[in-house]
Amino acid sequence: MSTFPYRPINPLTRDIRLIYLLPSQPLARVLMTKIEEKYSPNTVNRPLDRIYAIFSDKASNSIRCQIQQVSLNSAPPYQALSYTWGDKDQTMSILLDDHNIPVTKNLKAALDELHKNQLEFGGRSQTLWIDALCINQGDNEEKNHQVPMMGDIYRIAERVIVWLGPEDNESVLAVETIRQLGCKTLSCQIDPKFLRNRPDIGNDDQALAQKEALNALISDSTRTRQPRGQLISNIEALNRFFTRNWWQRVWVVQEIAVASDAVIMCGPHIIPWELLVALLLLIRLILQDQDNRGPNYEIPISGDLADIIIKTNAVCTARSSYQSRIYWSLRDCLEHTCLDASLQATNPRDRVFAFLSLFTNDDRQAISVDYTKSSEEVFIEAMKTLLKSEGVRMLSYCNQFSIDSKVPSWVVDWASRVPSPLQSFAFKHVPVPYSACSRMTVPNLSFPNDTIPVLVLQGTRFDSVRMTGRVWEGCESWDADDEIPSILRWLGDVSEMLPSSVVESDPMIVRELVWRLSIADRILEPFTSRRASLADFDGYLVLIGATNPPEGFQGDLIKWRNHESTAFRLQLRRTALERRPFLTCKGHIGLGPRNILPGDVICIFLGGEIPFVLREGNNGRYRLVGEAYVHGIMDGEFIKDDLKIEEFRLE
Repeated sequence: MSTFPYRPINPLTRDIRLIYLLPSQPLARVLMTKIEEKYSPNTVNRPLDRIYAIFSDKASNSIRCQIQQVSLNSAPPYQALSYTWGDKDQTMSILLDDHNIPVTKNLKAALDELHKNQLEFGGRSQTLWIDALCINQGDNEEKNHQVPMMGDIYRIAERVIVWLGPEDNESVLAVETIRQLGCKTLSCQIDPKFLRNRPDIGNDDQALAQKEALNALISDSTRTRQPRGQLISNIEALNRFFTRNWWQRVWVVQEIAVASDAVIMCGPHIIPWELLVALLLLIRLILQDQDNRGPNYEIPISGDLADIIIKTNAVCTARSSYQSRIYWSLRDCLEHTCLDASLQATNPRDRVFAFLSLFTNDDRQAISVDYTKSSEEVFIEAMKTLLKSEGVRMLSYCNQFSIDSKVPSWVVDWASRVPSPLQSFAFKHVPVPYSACSRMTVPNLSFPNDTIPVLVLQGTRFDSVRMTGRVWEGCESWDADDEIPSILRWLGDVSEMLPSSVVESDPMIVRELVWRLSIADRILEPFTSRRASLADFDGYLVLIGATNPPEGFQGDLIKWRNHESTAFRLQLRRTALERRPFLTCKGHIGLGPRNILPGDVICIFLGGEIPFVLREGNNGRYRLVGEAYVHGIMDGEFIKDDLKIEEFRLE
């Protein structure tokens, strides 16, 4: 099997390559002509019928392509394929300009399906852009100038075809469910405001009709009695549909975001992207409806529906933002994708490069695509850009899960799971909820040596860690019956760490302190983050059994507790999961990274809204362990005019 002899591409004229997928009929005619030439009409035992059948079958199943170089500025209409490569060791061959070329099994399956569907195109050749064929993958120099063009390639395409893979019995059910429920949802003409507060949206005839149709659709699709609703019946098929590898590929976020038109193809079945979005809107409304109805109403598949929303969030958020001309910063990329460990990239560099077309102009110009650089060099360059534009707050994203990363401790390791920061920066107009640095708001950071990746910061030393507690690991299931005992055990451990002076005070003060610590004294909401208030205290009190149901309550006490504590448990899950409580030498309780150790230093950097944990090395430098919540200093209480400011060199 040969390697294709690519001709060099001219980057100055924005050249790209296009693939022409040829119909099989011409090949069949060529083969039959050769057969007719070999066997004259008088040949005895002329096996034309059998040979014709064999060659016709091979012709109909062979993939023949031609390749052509064009300028993207004047390219003919084409479609771009969005797919996963699959296992590179499992290959099949196609003909590309009469060269036998290996392609992955999944790409071959996509080409086969497009080949079968060629009647839709009147038997003509299809013009496609496919990265594995149109970019010389063995030429890093070519990749360096083709990858930055990929956003434009997918944006200019007439249509982006999302290839999820061959069909199976479950995918057929999933496709039919998406089509039917998507169409029904679109027919309701739902205003986006419904997602925020559906019961209060209008009382005119049109709004009432929309509500009635929507309520009927929600009830019908989630019906548990026979005949069961479509979502209930086909939830396993939908789960498998949304766990296909395409949803986990980092490149698809950009490919779908910029597409002017997109369809999903699973085997021979094609679904307009709009129907998928409509189904996801219905799922969000169903989950909202469950919350609005109270503790005695629960959909048995609510966990599955929430998982579907999580799996599709990055792709759908990116498309919605880009189509609304809201461009991502490099920091937005971290928020929307790298916090989600499900997005994968074969090449770690692509966790940065795959989003270039979604970036603002400033971030796009700051990141240079260069596949000759190591992934560590790419991550360091990205982190310098983040620190210069966003300040020391970006250190909150540094890997708290492992101190054995190959990158410096102050650099975000994009190839690993990125921690969800205690500060939420997803929306620039929302202020962060902490101000530990108070008046010391001017950041002072530098990179003194390009060859040795060291970050120099100025700040003040607050205290050191005296003791640490147990990490809350969560539980296998987020079902309330499993989660609540796990939470109560962890909260009990935290209470035992409190200084005796606190424990001997008012029990309600102790409860409030443990509650604020467990959620880092902040509340995350869909479009904002804020500091916790006593109005948020009730869910914690219900959970620990310090509050009883209202007088006259006759429902299920367990369901009441589970429902009333849901909001608190969600906040704790977002905050305390995989973090470790600690006590400082001065008696302050805190919540830090899982790797925090006794002796670690708690400091506040100039311009930093939150304290950070450092570990001192032998050479006078420090390693960043992670961010921390320290009760009692988050609003600048420690900052005084006569504080000693010192220099911290992080490696």
